[in-house]
Amino acid sequence: MTVRDHRYVNTDAENFIRDRRSSAVLNTDKDSLLAYKKERDKILRSDKVIEDVAELKKEFSEIKELLIELINR
Repeated sequence: MTVRDHRYVNTDAENFIRDRRSSAVLNTDKDSLLAYKKERDKILRSDKVIEDVAELKKEFSEIKELLIELINR
C-alpha cells in the first residue's frame, strides 16, 4: 500500500505503515483484520456458551436439591 497521507510513512514491511505522530506501526491488510475479528467473535461466542452451560448446571443442581427435599418430606 502506498501512503498518500503525510501523517503516515511506508515501512520496509509489506502491509505496514508508521504513524509519524505516535510512531505506532499499523497493519493495512484489511483481510487480516477481518480474519482477526471473525476469530475474536468466535472466541467470545464460545465463552458465552461456556458461561451458559455453567449457569444451567447450577440451576439443575438447585432443582435437584429441591426435588430431594420434596421427596424427603
